[in-house]
Amino acid sequence: MRKIRRKMNINYKLITIIIIALFLIGISIGYSYLQTQLKIQGKATITYQEKSVSYPKGSSTCTYKFEKDSSQNNSEYTTYNVTLNVVNNDEEVNLWKIDFSVPESSKNIWCNYNYSQNNGRVTINYKSENVTFSKGSTQTINFKIDVKKDVNFTIKNLALNGLLTDLNAL
Repeated sequence: MRKIRRKMNINYKLITIIIIALFLIGISIGYSYLQTQLKIQGKATITYQEKSVSYPKGSSTCTYKFEKDSSQNNSEYTTYNVTLNVVNNDEEVNLWKIDFSVPESSKNIWCNYNYSQNNGRVTINYKSENVTFSKGSTQTINFKIDVKKDVNFTIKNLALNGLLTDLNAL
């Protein structure tokens, strides 16, 4: 009986060592993965890499203009009045949506459409009375947005239902 017991104790010790080793390997792999996904500088500063937007190219176009809203007086943010003119040169779209990138420091969008904003990406959806976006027609969308004073306001990567448009500032 003593020989059997001794072998069992050795097996439990060996299993415990293997589990601890696997745990440490898992932590090491996780940290390596985190290091490749985020640029870790020093011990406490993490700089996130900008997410790239990858959409196929469409033939629709968009022009936009913006101006500072002088009626808004905030010491940290500048409010811009923005007008988007999107021309659908692709197929007719039902339940359309337009999404685009703005500076990540942007906040407080005011818009007459259904919209969402997350991490510098804005999505604007159709209104219930404006569900169809016909080929050759234009949607004009006006909105306000707050941007940190030290950041240049731009719109990038505008897509109509997942197809990138030609985008030009006026």
